Amino acid sequence: MAAVKNDARRMQKTQQLTLATPTNIKRLRNYLRPDFDITLARSTTIRRSEERIVRLTEEQYDVLDLFERNARCVVEGAAGTGKTLLALEYARRAAPRYETILLLCYNRLLGEWLARRATEILPTNVVIAGSFHRYLRDLIVKGENAEEFRRAESAAKDDSEQLFNQVYPLYGELALLESRVTADLCIVDEAQDLMADPVLSVLEVAMKGGLGEGQWAMLGDFTRQALFSGLELGWKEVLSQYIEPERYTTAPLSRNCRNTYKIGEETALLSGFDSLPYRLDNSECLPVDYRYWRNRQHQAQRLRSILDTLAKDGVSKSDVVILSRRRLANSVVSMLGRDIRSAGTRQGQEAEIVFSTIHAFKGLESPVVILCDVDRLDSDVDRALMYVGMSRARSHLIVLLHERLQSIALQAMDRKLKGWF
Repeated sequence: MAAVKNDARRMQKTQQLTLATPTNIKRLRNYLRPDFDITLARSTTIRRSEERIVRLTEEQYDVLDLFERNARCVVEGAAGTGKTLLALEYARRAAPRYETILLLCYNRLLGEWLARRATEILPTNVVIAGSFHRYLRDLIVKGENAEEFRRAESAAKDDSEQLFNQVYPLYGELALLESRVTADLCIVDEAQDLMADPVLSVLEVAMKGGLGEGQWAMLGDFTRQALFSGLELGWKEVLSQYIEPERYTTAPLSRNCRNTYKIGEETALLSGFDSLPYRLDNSECLPVDYRYWRNRQHQAQRLRSILDTLAKDGVSKSDVVILSRRRLANSVVSMLGRDIRSAGTRQGQEAEIVFSTIHAFKGLESPVVILCDVDRLDSDVDRALMYVGMSRARSHLIVLLHERLQSIALQAMDRKLKGWF
């Protein structure tokens, strides 16, 4: 300090010397870079978050290379790792080399979306895309067993397990044998729900060479998304009835390229994972918004408030989907007194709110998801539904929880604070 004063005297400074005290340093810092807060509209944060989901990841390119080197592949990836995008890209790349490609999934809504996308980017005379059961039905009604099938379909209309696991596979296999039309390549998305004996029996005759010698790729999440298969055996045991494990290869997808960091982390927390089932990008994002309700009327009030706030913040209704474990008639959404459009139905007025069950929306995604009617988290089924529902949100997630679940949510947040990963 003495040297500073001596230098000042030598330079014949006449102004008063200011020492570098903590207070003066803070004043100088605030002068050079003052603190200020930026309040971003929710719609702006969502838009910025959406901009990151635009391209294939390096990991996905590696899997596409694996497809090129291996005739038969099973790809395992948790929710959000880009399996559907990968299936579409593989079909696009393979289309010039094959006469017929099957691109199938389990879910009806996802099947309709796949069919639309395939029509836009793939040659329609090569790629047959859609849900597995829709594909079978289209074949069956053109065959000689059409009338018998319609009677069996009508008789089983109230028993979905019999309809989808017995009637469709039985008559579908007969229709395939009758038509003798086989695919050069079969790509199956949502394989966790289709890795069952009746389905594999159909695929055995649907592709050239069958499962043992044919060209195929199956992509699935075999951890928590198998809502429909109800398998007692694991997928490897079921598949081993048709092909030895050494005759196909497996590949993992580990990077979550759909959900923001906070959505991905808290999805894993609330659905009971002991560790993250994927890798996440720690980018700027909105926090998961939890709202608690005590009864049906209170939840409806909360939901109305949420929708009003989103509209006020400039969030487009087309970016919002409301999900529930219950059908619309039994969901709190039926109490809103507003126009409601079920996902998959024809769009009418722009002001309509889109609603879907979690089951029906599996495999799809939306920039903003509101998850409602969450009143229990006791069983594996409850946690699986939570996992599927929460992971549909790309950029913003709002969860309506019953008050009695508040302790479970707090315990999950406590695990996060303690660095459970």
